[in-house]
Amino acid sequence: MKLKNLFYLLLAAPLAFAACNETPEPEPQPKPEPEVEEPKLTLSSDATMEFEAAGGEGVITYTLENAKEGTELTATCEAKWVLNLTAGETVTFAVAENETEEARETKVVVAYGELSFEVAVKQAAKQAETPKAPVFELVSEETMEFGQEQTLGTIEFKLENPVAGVEVEAKTNASWISNVTVKENTIEFVVAANDGAAREAKITATYGMLEFKVTVKQAEYVAPAPVLEITSTPEAFDAEGGEGVLAYVLENAVEGVELQATADVEWITITSAADGVVAFTVAANETEAVREGVITVAYGEISQDIKIKQYFEGYNPALEYSVFSIVEVWASMKNDGKQWDVTFVEHDTNLGDMQTRISFSLAEANTQRVSDGTYTVENGGILVNTANENGYSSYRTNASLATDITAAEFTVATDTDAKVITINGTFQAGNAVVTLNFNGEMRGMDLGEAVTGAINHTEWASVVKNWHENKELLFTATSADGSLKAVFDFYDYDSAKSLAEGAYPVSAYYDGIGAHLRASSYFTYNNVESQLAEGTATVEHIAGGYKITYNVIDKLGRQFTGVIEGPIEGATNPA
Repeated sequence: MKLKNLFYLLLAAPLAFAACNETPEPEPQPKPEPEVEEPKLTLSSDATMEFEAAGGEGVITYTLENAKEGTELTATCEAKWVLNLTAGETVTFAVAENETEEARETKVVVAYGELSFEVAVKQAAKQAETPKAPVFELVSEETMEFGQEQTLGTIEFKLENPVAGVEVEAKTNASWISNVTVKENTIEFVVAANDGAAREAKITATYGMLEFKVTVKQAEYVAPAPVLEITSTPEAFDAEGGEGVLAYVLENAVEGVELQATADVEWITITSAADGVVAFTVAANETEAVREGVITVAYGEISQDIKIKQYFEGYNPALEYSVFSIVEVWASMKNDGKQWDVTFVEHDTNLGDMQTRISFSLAEANTQRVSDGTYTVENGGILVNTANENGYSSYRTNASLATDITAAEFTVATDTDAKVITINGTFQAGNAVVTLNFNGEMRGMDLGEAVTGAINHTEWASVVKNWHENKELLFTATSADGSLKAVFDFYDYDSAKSLAEGAYPVSAYYDGIGAHLRASSYFTYNNVESQLAEGTATVEHIAGGYKITYNVIDKLGRQFTGVIEGPIEGATNPA
């Protein structure tokens, strides 16, 4: 019995122990409300802001924590000189200029609800200005120079910081400077005309204790140069001639100098030249061409040329008559010297240099110049263009206005001693009738005595080469005195830039029979060019070059002999 009870007692002990260790569940408690933090407003910029008297812009910065909905930041200031006060992410404002001589101070209050802070705004007083010293300075040149004529002069100056009651004053130390007047920033004065030696003076300008001086110089008197002006000229005269006058104006006449009038032709006679009028007479024109003369009116070293034109009996107003003003002339020989083309050049203001060609036909060939005599279209002396023949006489050949010459008459005379030729005449081309007068040397035409006998040259200044396809050697040489220029054209198919020795006869063209000297070779003697007609040139090889002995006759019948020695550039020269 006791054991049984003990068993049950031991069995119940753990159960009782377990029951003693169980804890009941706690009842749920309500959550506490979170704490609400109060707003915090803090100034982050300087608490005092200082400005100069000129004013300026101000910016106040701050921090705002725990802002509340519905509450706005404000900024206020009682001072009216604080302008445009605005509250936002920053507080901005402007400070007006302080025009008083006292410093001033105010405050800007920034508030957020019950929170606020203040910023002191201070502005300096306007400083009393210290008076600036006057500035009085010369702006223009210190020295002014004038001519002999009466002149108005102007001096420029600068005036700064003027003083009340003080004026600019100016005066001069010379009587020939007058009307010295002070104006705003300028001083004007008059320089009288000078009729004597060069002179110099001063103009003194003052402003209180300040001053500057300007030197005025004037050139000595020089008598003005005379001026001569032709104010009227007569119209063209009829064939009968008559009396004419030229009116002139002469200024600045010089004592002892007289006006002179002269004519360059015999048919104009000066009868008087004084008191503004040049009187003259024109003789009757018995020629068949319009003629022109020149009256020269001169006074000392100055002069004026006036052209006087006169018509002829039978003058046709439907035609345009003119006198050719020649600026250049040259001649070219053709047809073995039986034809000479003479080109006369005039200068046209609009068209430039115009060339007119007159083709003269001579009775005989081999003529070194146009022979003396009268040449017309009717007698065949002047060649004109036809349907079958062209390239003869033509007016203004190098322009679009080129016109065939239909009628012409020229007289020719040569002075062989002076080596000048005179060609006078008239030609018609279209409705233009032109008078032409020339006297002088003629480029391309030999005006000296005809050559008799041989002309020999043994000294030569140069030898110049020109090969053509290894079968033609064309070279030129000039005599030492420069009078003879020779162009030789050796033709030889077998040569390789080398001229074979031997005698080369002159021929008109290559005929396939050996090497020869072509007749296209020519000599220019005293500026007259002519092709060879006959003769020979003998070639020898010498050390370093060639020796060419020639004896030829040109198409003007002139015989030339001589020896040329030396290398030929471009050719294979013998060693």
